[in-house]
Amino acid sequence: MKHREIFSIIFTYMLFLLCLTGCENVTDDNTAIEGGMTAWSGCLDRMDVQGTESDDFSRDCIYWNYSSDRTLVMVHQYAAFNCCPGDIDADITMDGSAITISEYSTEAACKCNCLYRLDYAFPKLHPGRYTFQFEEPLRWQDDPVLEFSLDLEFPGSGTFCVSRTRYPWR
Repeated sequence: MKHREIFSIIFTYMLFLLCLTGCENVTDDNTAIEGGMTAWSGCLDRMDVQGTESDDFSRDCIYWNYSSDRTLVMVHQYAAFNCCPGDIDADITMDGSAITISEYSTEAACKCNCLYRLDYAFPKLHPGRYTFQFEEPLRWQDDPVLEFSLDLEFPGSGTFCVSRTRYPWR
């Protein structure tokens, strides 16, 4: 009898441990996001983009594409940084369905600013509705925040822009 009681206790304990390690909180997956910035351009030349309707140096834009393989590709067109930024990168955090992209540069070595193109890719982003907020180092405090929601239930693409009226956008 004693062996059965010991076996029963050990079995119950192991079942408890199995359940404890196998029952992860589903929201844990929502605190990390795979992917990030993949590339950034040099200083954009205003003369290179004249004549195209989508290129307007008075706007701060996100162009996005969500593919059937669940990859979200985003381009931050006209992101403002110092003319001599060192490296440009972003810290990306996810809290539930809110994704914050905090862009930064490692230097500000020149006495001028210019506009850049920043490329992002987020593979394996589950379908759903997400809110993106970009924290930009040179955005004027009273300018609108680059923030928008995307419904990524199906593949698609689009653009979101905000107007900018101060240097370096104008």
